[in-house]
Amino acid sequence: MMAAPGGGQGRQHHAKDLESKQYLQTFPKDDEDSKQILQEQDENNNSSWCAELTTGGGPLPVILMALGRSGSSVTWDTMSALTGARNVAYEITGGTFPKSVKYFSDLEQNPAIGYDWIIKRLCEIKRFREDVPKDKEGIYGFQWKPYMASFNHDYAVEGLRYVGKYCRDHPPIRFIYLTRNPIDRRISNKRHDNSIHRNKNISAHCAVGDDACIQMHSEFENNAIQMPTGGDLLKWLRAAKSAERRIIFRLFKLNIPFLHVTYEKLYHQASNDASEWMRIFRFLGIGPSDNLTMEDVRKTFRIVSTHKRRRNETIANFEDVKKTLSGTEFEHLLYED
Repeated sequence: MMAAPGGGQGRQHHAKDLESKQYLQTFPKDDEDSKQILQEQDENNNSSWCAELTTGGGPLPVILMALGRSGSSVTWDTMSALTGARNVAYEITGGTFPKSVKYFSDLEQNPAIGYDWIIKRLCEIKRFREDVPKDKEGIYGFQWKPYMASFNHDYAVEGLRYVGKYCRDHPPIRFIYLTRNPIDRRISNKRHDNSIHRNKNISAHCAVGDDACIQMHSEFENNAIQMPTGGDLLKWLRAAKSAERRIIFRLFKLNIPFLHVTYEKLYHQASNDASEWMRIFRFLGIGPSDNLTMEDVRKTFRIVSTHKRRRNETIANFEDVKKTLSGTEFEHLLYED
């Protein structure tokens, strides 16, 4: 990911750095933290009480669907800032694979929760979250990590089907599906896991101007990542590609209003082209949909990139990986920006 603007000198820059640090502290370490903020109001299985969502008006309900280390936190932060009011989208369906499986299993075991769980959760967020605008333009919602095992759960499938039907007669609930080069995502996951193993105090993200956090991450910059090769790598990449296609197909089939965007087009822009961001805002119907530049986008960043090395410097067995992927449909993943 491109580096966000670093901390400059002077009171103005110092104030922005302090704001970034304070804001980053509101990010949950995992989905459990969100339970302290959101209140369950599932006394029955219908959504008739949810006037906040059904009447429309005010901020738009949005669900950001992305796997871990795909830039979802900074993407939501930037979207919310540029559409009206900066707020957080928590990973309520589970920040890890085991937690995601448990989340949907718990839904199934709870007789007070039906397939309208997505609608109800959005209502709770709009009603109870203090950082969400109530009567002015903006967005609110949550993050959903679509691990295939839990994404295939009955409550995930039928929950999406319920949303598709709901959107026929109500203001739409918009989904943004964010994907990233799977090799880069695996590298980022491995770097994060390794750094946590060596230093449990290290955070997943660093705020702009937080030099101590950035320095802590830089200590792991020279640790190369060992990637699988041969059949194991190809099998994993095929599974990742298949999962992405199946997610897109399901959203389409169930009539979900969605937009697919990529990390690379959002953040790996050497030019000032912000067309992928403008696609998002045109899809939402709010925010700067014309004449937006990457300079404008970068000015909103509150999270800084902690990794700047290229793949051939990051992957310890790069030549073996290169040999495996040469001539395959995945070869471009090693070279795309």
